[in-house]
Amino acid sequence: SSDLNRVDLVAVLSVEMRHRLRAIGVRHIHEAVDGAEALTTMRSTHIDVVLTDLSMSGLDGVEFVHLLRRSPDSPSNAV
Repeated sequence: SSDLNRVDLVAVLSVEMRHRLRAIGVRHIHEAVDGAEALTTMRSTHIDVVLTDLSMSGLDGVEFVHLLRRSPDSPSNAV
């Protein structure tokens, strides 16, 4: 199924991204299954950088970025 293949690819890319971020010294990495979970995490955790997928289920990446930019919890740097 194409859904299974996409899920598998996302999992592989997530592991690879974590590996690369740790290799450059990033100590704390928070992951969310969708934009809604990411916004909830950002309300309780200081986040410096956000990497997002545009095609997340539920709250997609475009809407997530829109809400993130309007949020007082948004990182101070550009999104």
